[in-house]
Parts: sequence; structure tokens; C-alpha cells
Amino acid sequence: MALSEDKAIGAVYVVLSVLLLTIYVIILKIIKSPVPLFSSPVFCIMFHMGIIDCIQLSVHTIGGIFSLAQSTFDPWANKIFGGIVNGTWIGVGPFTLLLALNRLVLVCFPAKMGIFFHKRALLAQLVVCWSFPSMFFIMYMTPLCGVIYNITSFGWEYDESPWSQTVSDVELYSLSFMLARTIKVHMTSVSTRNYVKINGTEAKILIQAVVITFYTTTFLVGWHVYGLYLPDWKWAEFFFNLMWIFNCGIYPCLHITLIP
Repeated sequence: MALSEDKAIGAVYVVLSVLLLTIYVIILKIIKSPVPLFSSPVFCIMFHMGIIDCIQLSVHTIGGIFSLAQSTFDPWANKIFGGIVNGTWIGVGPFTLLLALNRLVLVCFPAKMGIFFHKRALLAQLVVCWSFPSMFFIMYMTPLCGVIYNITSFGWEYDESPWSQTVSDVELYSLSFMLARTIKVHMTSVSTRNYVKINGTEAKILIQAVVITFYTTTFLVGWHVYGLYLPDWKWAEFFFNLMWIFNCGIYPCLHITLIP
């Protein structure tokens, strides 16, 4: 019975991840289409956020396969996939903050958009955003720390390496700082929105950014502190892993509902 249960959970991961990934790829193709609207810096940032989410969804699909097969096949493959999925998850922080800053400049200082988000400045910002998850990925590839898929608890988690707890704490505090700053920036943008008129599409993008930030913050806090409030059982891990998958897929869902 337990084996069938485990495989059913693996099937849920695979089906949900593939479904969201398929929708996401379609949306990313639309964003890269030669439409003037999609040439703005905000869509470039959202495209890179989409790449990060698609990478996570791809690895969540692999996690589902691990549960279906009841095997991670190879310890190094498990470690590499874990490093990729957690590294890209950490990348959500800087990209979400960058998106919030883009919205803030648009709403509060529209005349400065060409200064803060011209091509070279945007490229530099994207490089900085990508460097943050890359540093974590490099750390995950060392013997000092790692993230692996645990078949018995249906999810990705830090292993028992010497620095794993420390790196987990660094992840929590650094992302908490970024998301707190992001929320502050959004609060400023939303309050200013009452006095500054922006077009409908830009307003919808602002709504997207706010929703994504609050969902990501909820997931981050829940993932790191659920052990303090919930019993140590596999269904808690399953629930938060589902939240993680939905966190990767929240943008395409919002895109479909908010942007024609």
C-alpha cells in the first residue's frame, strides 16, 4: 500500500510539473516574439525569471521519476539535480527584487527608466542576479554541503554534510532580506500607484509581481520553519514540495489570467 502511495505521489509531481512547464514554455516563446510590447526591460527580466522556474520544474519532474522508480539511481546525479533545483530556487530572490525595482522606477521615476534600465545596465543587473544562485550551486557541488531528493519524504532537502545547516540558514536569511526589501518596494509602488497613472498592462504586471512576492515569501518561511509547528511526517514535506512546484508555476497562471 505504501509503495503504491509513493508512486502516486511521484505521478502527481511528474504530471503537475510537466503541465506547468508546457504552459511556461509557450508563454516564454510569446515573450520572445517580435512584438514591441515584449521588448521592454520588464519582459526581459520576466523571461529570465521564467528560465529559472522552468529549470526548477524540469528537476521536479525528475524528482517525481525518482519516486515512481523508488530510486535516485546515482548519488552524484541526485546531488547535481538537487544543486540545480535549490540553486535556481534561490535565484528567485534577486530576480524578484529586480522586477520590483523595475516597477518602482516605472511608477515613481518614469523619466529615469532609460537610465536605470538601458541595455548595458540591464545586462549587468541580470549577471548579478544569476551570480547569486550560481554561488550556491558551486557550494552544493562540494563535499561540504548538498541538496538531495529523499524518496521517503517525497521532497528535496539538505543532506547531512558538515555545512548543510549553515548554508540552509544563509539561504533563509539572505532570501528573507531580499523578499523583505521587495515587499517594501512593492508597498511604495502600490501607494504611489494611487497618484500616478500607468497603463493597464503595466498595472497588471505590478499585480503579478506583488502576488509572486507574497506567495514566495509564504513558501520560504513555511519551508524553513514548518518543523517547529508541524509534526515530523512525510505529508508535511509533500505539501511544501507541492507549494514549491506551484511557486514555479504561479507566473504562467497569472499571465494567463491577467494579460490578454
